[in-house]
Amino acid sequence: MNANPIAPLHPELAGYETEIAQVRGQADDLLRGLSDAQYNWRPAANRWSIAQCMAHIVVTDKIYIPVLQKCIADARAKGTLGDGPYRHGWLGNWFLRTIDAPPKRRFKNPVSITPPADQTLARGLADFHAVHEGVTQLVRDANGVDLGRAKFRSPFLKLLQFSLGQGIAIMLAHGRRHLWQAGEVRKAAGFPARQA
Repeated sequence: MNANPIAPLHPELAGYETEIAQVRGQADDLLRGLSDAQYNWRPAANRWSIAQCMAHIVVTDKIYIPVLQKCIADARAKGTLGDGPYRHGWLGNWFLRTIDAPPKRRFKNPVSITPPADQTLARGLADFHAVHEGVTQLVRDANGVDLGRAKFRSPFLKLLQFSLGQGIAIMLAHGRRHLWQAGEVRKAAGFPARQA
């Protein structure tokens, strides 16, 4: 919880809030007018549908959010507070650049974040916006914590440690990456026309 909820958000966190709004708007634009059949269409057997891209973002964020909430709570308990500017490690900055859209390299998807095969567009969009409400709350809860000195271990690659600020940025970059992927599905040859 933010120790001083009246204090304005630190500029780094305010930037993340802006990015969250942009990611949500991008998703709304991408999905507008799609049918469930289009949402679940796959360009090839080894490629994800738009639904799977969206569900993957949701599943991943649901794992990251409690990890980062614990990082915030631990930082507050230890007095790891500050008003910046915050310094973030080079490895996390490199990873952040690597994971953003458009993809620069492919990563093997852990089984724990493999998306379900099919879902309705309405459910997918509702889940996407709900998880981003959680990300927004996380950003607000982080206000006042030193975003560079508060650290956490990656929930997927335990050898990697990132700063709290990098963790938030990684979630948003990961979302942009898979929204880009979903956009490529919509542009793929053979994408079905909407049935009347």
